[in-house]
Amino acid sequence: MGSSRIDVPGKIAIAGKPLNQGTMIFQDEQGQAVSVNINPDGTFVIPEVKPGPFQFAIEVPPPVKQVARRDADPARGARPSAIQVPKRYSKIETSGLNLEIEAGKPLEIDLKP
Repeated sequence: MGSSRIDVPGKIAIAGKPLNQGTMIFQDEQGQAVSVNINPDGTFVIPEVKPGPFQFAIEVPPPVKQVARRDADPARGARPSAIQVPKRYSKIETSGLNLEIEAGKPLEIDLKP
């Protein structure tokens, strides 16, 4: 297998509900970190990483206060509020989230609220 780098697809959810936006930070044992965006359907791709153990964290935007406005244009489609995750998941040091990246194996992550 060696040290070849691979693109790893995945999907992230919390209590079975896909996260709809945010950023994931993956850090390997050497402290090298890469961040990836979460797509609206909860999918993501980690580009060119070496297989092995990783710690990770998730950052999501704060909730948006919904304000009804008469001049709001529904055709423009407001972005939905981000699905929130516990604050401890936002930092590598406190997340307690670990996974193993393996070649040819997509990641399926379902967090506990």
